[in-house]
Amino acid sequence: MNRTSLFDSDTELMLGLQAGDDSALDLLMIRHRAPLRRFIWRIVRDEAAADDLTQETFLRVYLARARYEPRCKFSTWLYTVASNLSLNWVRDRRSKEKESFDTVYEGRAPMQVADPKPSVEYLLADRDRRNHLHGRVGQAMRSLPHRQRMAIQMRFWRELPYHEVAANLGCSVQSVKSLLHRAHASLRVKLVDEDTRVYPDAA
Repeated sequence: MNRTSLFDSDTELMLGLQAGDDSALDLLMIRHRAPLRRFIWRIVRDEAAADDLTQETFLRVYLARARYEPRCKFSTWLYTVASNLSLNWVRDRRSKEKESFDTVYEGRAPMQVADPKPSVEYLLADRDRRNHLHGRVGQAMRSLPHRQRMAIQMRFWRELPYHEVAANLGCSVQSVKSLLHRAHASLRVKLVDEDTRVYPDAA
């Protein structure tokens, strides 16, 4: 069996991993770990969670190595796995925070003294509105076609320039801009809440 090297392409490394060369995973981690962690951190905004989810992403890649197909771009697959794990983590944390908050304030009577700070009821309602919005944003993102979703994530979450997004998706810069335009239009429609537009127009 030929040994993989850092000079191999992602596809060659994944094929080496499929063939039993576990060192290929180490090389993929060297190549992708830092940008992947930055991508995850932008979603979760938690240092420890970003570290754990980065490791979990590579573990998922290792466990699913037999299902990798060379025609699929590795980085697209990698960041899809990371995005799904990160969004699940955010959703689970918000659910736990809501349970904890509800437990703390269960059965307490509203304060009667004047207080310039927002009331508990207002904060709870505001938090619920924000949680609802974030949930709808996540749901709207997941409903996008795969290439539109990946274009959004790479351009605005990973902050990649257009030509790098195009290279990752295997298309032209103009095609990337078209994908982003269609994605923005779709998200604006999906995120209109009756009379209130909650997703800002894209520049």
